[in-house]
Amino acid sequence: MTLSSALTVALAGLQTSSTLLQLTSSNISNAQTPGYTEKSAQVSTNAIGNPEISSYIRATNTVLQQSFNAATSSSSYLGTQNKYMKQVQTILNSTTNPPALSSAMSQFAAAWTQLQSSPEDPTVQQAVVQVGVNLAQQINNISDQTLKLQTQVQTDVQNTVTQLNNDLTTIANLNQQIFTANSENQPVGGLQDQLDQAVNQISSIANVQVFMRNNGQVAIYTSNGTALLDGAPLTFTYNGSTITDSSGSDVTNSLTGGSLQAELQFNATTSPPSSLPGVNTIQKLQGQITDLINAFTNGSAFETAYNPGGLAANDFFTNTSGLAVNSSLVSNPTNLSNLTSAEVNNTANTFTTNYNFTDATTGLALNSGTTTSLVNTILSGFQQAANTISTQSQSATQQQTYYQQTLSNATGVNVDSELVNLTNLQNSYAASAHVISTISQMFNDLMGSV
Repeated sequence: MTLSSALTVALAGLQTSSTLLQLTSSNISNAQTPGYTEKSAQVSTNAIGNPEISSYIRATNTVLQQSFNAATSSSSYLGTQNKYMKQVQTILNSTTNPPALSSAMSQFAAAWTQLQSSPEDPTVQQAVVQVGVNLAQQINNISDQTLKLQTQVQTDVQNTVTQLNNDLTTIANLNQQIFTANSENQPVGGLQDQLDQAVNQISSIANVQVFMRNNGQVAIYTSNGTALLDGAPLTFTYNGSTITDSSGSDVTNSLTGGSLQAELQFNATTSPPSSLPGVNTIQKLQGQITDLINAFTNGSAFETAYNPGGLAANDFFTNTSGLAVNSSLVSNPTNLSNLTSAEVNNTANTFTTNYNFTDATTGLALNSGTTTSLVNTILSGFQQAANTISTQSQSATQQQTYYQQTLSNATGVNVDSELVNLTNLQNSYAASAHVISTISQMFNDLMGSV
């Protein structure tokens, strides 16, 4: 071998070692970076015997990646439901003991029992009106807060659809960059890491399937085969009730399994409402609060007992722009003195009498119970739903964490191995550099002897 040939081989070895050192250094420095996978390179000998990088390798595990994405979809779906159900608990004040609504109802019933004993006592009359006002305020506050939550969820759906469009655009751009890099024989591992993370982000919105194309790009479809991206990304629009794609097709029922479905289902209205926790929740909450209001108005036993004549002006509660105690009583509670003994007794007795409050249109199930039981049934129903979802959400999050860690263990960086590689590559680099230095000195000696 001539000195020139030896120098060429040494330079090629130096360049190859330098590239491998860069990969190893990058692996070590990104060992704790979420979503980063181990990178390596295949070294071969070219036609003239020089070492060179023939291909770049990225650690992957398709099965684990798919499992992680599916677990992300489930965790996001239940996590979104859990987030909203916590807000429902706050609205209903159901985590305190006793809840404010339950306390207000008990106080209202107790005030009427006291009025039975002292129907002419102005202090007792004042108490009946005041606790009635408090009960109405509690119910109205729940109605108002529920409406705000409904609006918030609508906004969340719009933001999620926007995020879906942005993520699809990101994947389309990464697809193009990967295609270009592959055509130029450049490493694409970093771009593929970004692609996996972008797909996982979409998985949190909806459950998707990923298909590899021959050019290194990916196509994204929903679990039922609806295209999200195959070449150019589709653009999705939310009109307040349905989601349509670029062609105007309704794809609402295709985007399942992630946060988007949870948001849509939480606000959805069906007849009858679903018995599943977290589904049709706004519909059920608004409907059951209406059932509660109807227990005191709209020809109810309470309204009939208090106002047997049926004149609207004589009702205890009015319900025009929210539940309210009759203004004539608020301004002058002693008007309760106009009630006969029978009317006072009959009204008080409605709080200890069982009624059928079952309403299939709102998901309320109470075949026999008092108005106090009605309140407790409403509160406990949503509390139980919240508890169920919380438990399921915790389990789904644990499953997601498991697959994330398992995937990281399979495709992430083993720092100990990389440190060994680093030492070996440094030695190889130093050896090539020494050979180049020696050949250079030999050239200098040769030239000096001429």
